[in-house]
Amino acid sequence: MSTYVLIHGAGSDSWYWHLVAPPLRERGHDVITVDLPSDDDAAGLAEYTDVVVDAIGDRTHVVLVAQSLAGFVAPLVCERVPVDLMVLVAAMVPSPGESPGDWWANTGWEQAKREHAVREGRDDTDDPVTLFLHDLPPDLKAAAMTKARNQSGAPFEKPWPLAAWPEVPTEFLLCRDDRFFPAEFQRRVVHERLGITPDEMDGGHLPALAHPNDLVERLEAYRIAHDHERSDAMTRTTEPTEEIDARYSSEDANATPWREARRALEDAGVYWLSTVRPDGRPHVTTLLSVWLDDALYFCTGAEERKAKNLAQNSQCILTTGCNTFEDGLDVVVEGEARNVRDDGRLQRIADAYEAKYGPDWHFDVHDGRFHHGAGAALVYEVTPTTAFGFRKGEPSSQTRWRFTAP
Repeated sequence: MSTYVLIHGAGSDSWYWHLVAPPLRERGHDVITVDLPSDDDAAGLAEYTDVVVDAIGDRTHVVLVAQSLAGFVAPLVCERVPVDLMVLVAAMVPSPGESPGDWWANTGWEQAKREHAVREGRDDTDDPVTLFLHDLPPDLKAAAMTKARNQSGAPFEKPWPLAAWPEVPTEFLLCRDDRFFPAEFQRRVVHERLGITPDEMDGGHLPALAHPNDLVERLEAYRIAHDHERSDAMTRTTEPTEEIDARYSSEDANATPWREARRALEDAGVYWLSTVRPDGRPHVTTLLSVWLDDALYFCTGAEERKAKNLAQNSQCILTTGCNTFEDGLDVVVEGEARNVRDDGRLQRIADAYEAKYGPDWHFDVHDGRFHHGAGAALVYEVTPTTAFGFRKGEPSSQTRWRFTAP
């Protein structure tokens, strides 16, 4: 689960995101829609940034989405709180020392807007309906016209204070039918100032209203891609040693990469946990699990057999795979099950459970345990010490991965 922080543009409020926030929440994410003090003549960029930072609080895994003027605000937020990903949507891109008021002339915006109007065969106008609402259906257009707020000039006065763009992964999404920031203008500015090629979607300057579902899919695609990149980067820094066992592998087989085994552990729905009873007899049971921060997590009632076994012997094995003979990959993980009692970590694990398995697997967290209805559960973390991969079909292989102890 991520925390989406959605920042509206000038002369607007959080209503702008009212068609985007619900589907993101339905996917298990925390969503914050801030209200900037747009009509406050005492509020500049610093005060706008304070509002966003205060709204984030101690939340983690932040995806910051900035519309239009918020392109000046989002990088300032990144300097104050950890941000996993910044997505600029039809946004202004500042240069160091440049005020939002100077941005227009510095980028050649006025000429670009005028030339775009000529190409479309219409008058160059500042009419907000023509510039911003032209692609909205009538009922939504009428609602949007009631939501406009006065925009103070205060945030446009002072220079943007950063010396460089923050070290945060950044994506830019422009709108092909944007009459306010024309697409050809945005392509040039984004390339000059960020050194990247922007992605493009249909619609005008307000995609959260005109194309909310498309925007949600774009945001989720960015998030998933960057989650995978971050996971791969973490794995590369702690890559286990791998060894193929030629005795149980096809002659032309290669070792299975750990990233493939890790993906199998992330995606699996059901796992088998093997523990040892106090009298030495083995015990195996199925359960659900999530892969998070290079470890597997599962939960169980304190009075269940597996919890009693782990209280005596914390060594265990988790297995997952597919019940087929001709293809697929089975993965076996050996490690020590450690009881997790920190409520902050437990909340992240609970969020991961709900995101993976749905709302029926929602847990409340307090007192170092998961809680669901009248029941409580212990949560265990298993960090791999050794793992095995059994690839079936042709070529078949058996791979062992050894991990350095943390």
